[in-house]
Parts: sequence; structure tokens; C-alpha cells
Amino acid sequence: MLTAPHRRARAISAIDRRITARYTRQVRRLATSARDALAGYVAGSALVAAINGSLIGAMAALVGVPMPLMLAVWAFSWNFVPQIGAIIGWAPVLILAIVLHPIADWGASPSS
Repeated sequence: MLTAPHRRARAISAIDRRITARYTRQVRRLATSARDALAGYVAGSALVAAINGSLIGAMAALVGVPMPLMLAVWAFSWNFVPQIGAIIGWAPVLILAIVLHPIADWGASPSS
């Protein structure tokens, strides 16, 4: 966790003092289950964000968009925002690719 172990222990003991002995075991089980579920969600989100950022960085470098690493970090960061994060992450790469390399040029052979 992000907190120091002694602070976490103090927080747990403060919560335990407010809960009757009858419910202590149930509350601890519920808290552990919630912590495990949240940790799984964050780990899954980080994995998806890393994959998304890697793909965006690779595609940006492949197409020739400047600053592919920065755009990959941008996409990785925005991927944690539900619903619209992936769109906001892809938008700069897509806009830069279209502006710098218009679609009409994609099929053209290089001129001598």
C-alpha cells in the first residue's frame, strides 16, 4: 500500500475499536475482499493501459509521427479514465498522423 505500515496498523486498530466484537471478523473479511478486488482492478487497468500505450507508441513511430514516446505515455495515462480515456489517448496520434501524412500519400510510392 501507499501508507506506512505503522499508519495502516493504527487505522485498522481505530476501526476495530468502533466495531463490536461480534462483527469484527466479518468486517475484516469484507475489507480484505474489497482491497483484493480493487487491487485486481488497478492491476488489470495498468496492464491494458501499458498495452494501449505500447501500441500507440509503436504505431506512431511506424507512421512517422513525431514524439512517439511522449504520445505513448500520454495514451497510457489517459487510459485510466473510464469511457473516454482511450479516445483522448488516441486522438493526438490520429490527428498528427492525418495532418503530417495525409491519407492520399499513404498509397503513393516515394518519388525520386
